[in-house]
Amino acid sequence: MDPVSALRRVAFLLERELAESHRVRAYRRAARRLASLPPAELARRVRTGTLTQLPDVGPKTAAVASQAADGGVPDYLAELEARARAPLAPGGETVRGWLRGDLHAHSDWSDGTTPIEEMAAAAVAVGHDYLALTDHSPRLTVARGLSPDRLREQLDVVARLNAELVPFRILTGIEVNILEDGGLDQEDALLARLDVVVASVHSKLRMDPAAMTRRMVRAVTNPRVDVLGHCTGRLITGGRGTRAESQFDAPAVFEACRTHDVAVEINSRPERRDPPTRLLTLAIETGCRFSIDTDAHAPGQLDFLDFGCERAQAAGLTRDRIVNTLAVGDLLAWTRAA
Repeated sequence: MDPVSALRRVAFLLERELAESHRVRAYRRAARRLASLPPAELARRVRTGTLTQLPDVGPKTAAVASQAADGGVPDYLAELEARARAPLAPGGETVRGWLRGDLHAHSDWSDGTTPIEEMAAAAVAVGHDYLALTDHSPRLTVARGLSPDRLREQLDVVARLNAELVPFRILTGIEVNILEDGGLDQEDALLARLDVVVASVHSKLRMDPAAMTRRMVRAVTNPRVDVLGHCTGRLITGGRGTRAESQFDAPAVFEACRTHDVAVEINSRPERRDPPTRLLTLAIETGCRFSIDTDAHAPGQLDFLDFGCERAQAAGLTRDRIVNTLAVGDLLAWTRAA
């Protein structure tokens, strides 16, 4: 393993186990700094022990890089790999084995931490056939939502990357904000160009239950929408604190999802676990389809699927009800069917 790959792998594994973000950033910054060096200079600095003279490279990151350059597995990486042999949430291994990809992930184009190409490389490494790039929509300014022009630019970037990544595929997508009236926060013509549209409520989460129900039902009846993201908006732990569930008529919303063949997302982020178990059970009983997604904002979070898979398996969810068990061609035939 080369020094840059070793540093990126350390960062991935730290993200996976929910380490402090400053520790993760240190390894990613060091990886980017070393990746920018000519190979001869990197080799010279390893040989002379001068890696720490570079910006963004400290003693710990230099040790990982030097041990990798010497041909061994860095000690710290070996320690992290040993911890990563077990799934994050035991009990979902069968469902995890069914999944072919992830339909909800972010890059540094919006509020993710990492360039698109690094998210794609991580998805390949975890065994995915595809990853939907679903950065935020314009009005979610706190998350640097993509204007129509920036989204068009992103589509061109994804097309170039896909030409290099075959057979893996980055699916073009968006996590579009559901507006207060149930409209979608992006140009309809642009939504029509995308492979996957995840629609989520991000604002006015405490609105009147009847109004929230109308809002969500209108959104899932829109033929552009493929997945209803983190339906209650709740937060149960984590650095952002906690947040109560949005209140809405869940039977009506899930029936609309079933009728219009919109998948209900099982959001695997440990701070969300959305939908709650009682609503997951209701959606299963209603006959909905599901997408088990990570909502990853960094490469190591792609392994959060373990959490969602454990919940799906415990609920008895069958393979035919999970859309991201489909091969990419079949998945796209489903998203385009509307």
